[in-house]
Amino acid sequence: MGVLKGDARLACVDLSNFAERKHEITKQLMEAATTVGFFYVTGHGMSQEKIDRCFATTEKILAMEEKPPMQKQSFAYILGWSQEKIAAGALREALLIGYDLPRMEGLWPSEKQCPGFKEEMLDFMFACHEVVQMIMECFARGLGLKEDFFKDEMRPHHEDNMTSMNLNMYPSTEGHTFPPGAQRIWSHTDYEALTLLFQKPGDKCYSCTSPSACYCMAPGYRLRRLPL
Repeated sequence: MGVLKGDARLACVDLSNFAERKHEITKQLMEAATTVGFFYVTGHGMSQEKIDRCFATTEKILAMEEKPPMQKQSFAYILGWSQEKIAAGALREALLIGYDLPRMEGLWPSEKQCPGFKEEMLDFMFACHEVVQMIMECFARGLGLKEDFFKDEMRPHHEDNMTSMNLNMYPSTEGHTFPPGAQRIWSHTDYEALTLLFQKPGDKCYSCTSPSACYCMAPGYRLRRLPL
């Protein structure tokens, strides 16, 4: 298990040759998850081209003047576009999307607004699903459960699937004055089973804490995929 330069306290787990290295990878993931709770993964099989294309589309959709449909909420999920704004300017804009299930009805941007958006985002989510399956299989093994314990709960086409992808944008604060205590997003613990976080090289857009350390980053675009 390696570490990335500049942040030696976060583990970097290589998922390549997964079938042959499953025992080793499970051990590394369990160690990272039960100590710090955050980790990097490499060798996941998602091309940089696919990730870059998703970021470019995200920037395009969030920069449009005509925004996608506003959020709708239920006891189980929040989906759609939202903006958090405090007086002098926007702190964060986000579009939450799910698989092409009934709960997403009326929330997709139109083909006129952003051609190919729906197909591209669903393709990205299915690619993420492959990564998630590997990680959750290891967690099941590490917990002494059957390898496929989480599999049924993560089926993309199941009508109760609550997986969502969060497309976040943190606009520049240059030239704006915000009241004391204003936050782009409040401190929180993700309640999902697993969060995959993607960010563009050079951008900073996330901060995480562990019992022994705080990792601080700042504005940028954020693709967040939340399974289960």
